[in-house]
Amino acid sequence: MKFLHTLAIVLVLFAAFFAAQRSASAQTAVYAMFTGASSGPANSGNMYGPTLGAYFDRGTFINYGVDIRGAFLRNGNNTQFDSGMGGLRLSVKPHIIPFNPYVELLGGIAHSSYPTQSANNFAYEFNVGADFTLLPHLDWRVLEFSDTTLTSSNNISPKALSTGLVFRLF
Repeated sequence: MKFLHTLAIVLVLFAAFFAAQRSASAQTAVYAMFTGASSGPANSGNMYGPTLGAYFDRGTFINYGVDIRGAFLRNGNNTQFDSGMGGLRLSVKPHIIPFNPYVELLGGIAHSSYPTQSANNFAYEFNVGADFTLLPHLDWRVLEFSDTTLTSSNNISPKALSTGLVFRLF
């Protein structure tokens, strides 16, 4: 149920960004990634799962914009981390080479639980990564590193690596 709620929020925010697009220099994209993360608490193991999102950029060489995303990570030891984040994005599109590096600073809500604790908290996340253009509207998100911090005493503080596909709509 939490997944559907988070997905609905992501879709509504994406629709708002999509409707606001008016400029030829704007870029809107959706992405799906596979994420692996360290969970933090001792002996709880690593977590894996999907990260889904959308971003909206403006600019030509140096792009600025927003990103919204949801991550749904689990492992076999009843450890989970679900988050809904949104925030600022800065990317470089050097039209000569097909790599597009980016950095992001996001904030939002995270639900974390493991066998001895469960909590909902405000969280912030720093992301850095690079996309490689495969086709005119399709990128491979080669690698993204994420560092998430929760604003509580909860020991879950995922450091994650992700890879996936980005479909650029415009």
